[in-house]
Amino acid sequence: TPPEPPCTSSRSDTGRHSERPLAGPTSSIDVGGGSTEFIIGTGLKPELLESVSMGCVSFSLRFFPGGVLDKQCFKRAEVAADNEMERLVKPFRRFGWTQAVASSGTARTVAAILKNAGWCDRGISVQGLDRLRTMMIKAGNIDALRFPEMREDRLKVLAGGVAILVAIFAQLGIEWMDVSDSAFR
Repeated sequence: TPPEPPCTSSRSDTGRHSERPLAGPTSSIDVGGGSTEFIIGTGLKPELLESVSMGCVSFSLRFFPGGVLDKQCFKRAEVAADNEMERLVKPFRRFGWTQAVASSGTARTVAAILKNAGWCDRGISVQGLDRLRTMMIKAGNIDALRFPEMREDRLKVLAGGVAILVAIFAQLGIEWMDVSDSAFR
């Protein structure tokens, strides 16, 4: 069971919502439409910041044309995400963190799907992501998926976002991450 995350109500400079500075370094990740932002910070001070050219919209268009969902599409997207993250993995792992937080519409959507499916009570787990990816591959096409908690426009970019999150979890060794209510600014 993941540790109980700190409270989540007001924004800190590390991209995390918090009423008080978080204990220990926090890895904050925001999967946007065209890029993904990575920050590690301690308390209210960002220490490492990276922006990587991979986003849910760009990856969905590039790797899942026509909404096709198969193992090869996911594999190509995940390898591309691995390659994009290559330069940040070592410094981020070396710095380390005690908690991981995702802050984006992609993360909130995935967390809602996992919760409603009964795969993760809170946040995003690696096991829940694996189950979601498997379900998507079995569906075969994005148009075959139905998630009542998801806006229609988010459905079209879900595959790219899931592939990016799978790669982030694998490359950074994340088992579970909390989800914040807003994106980085």
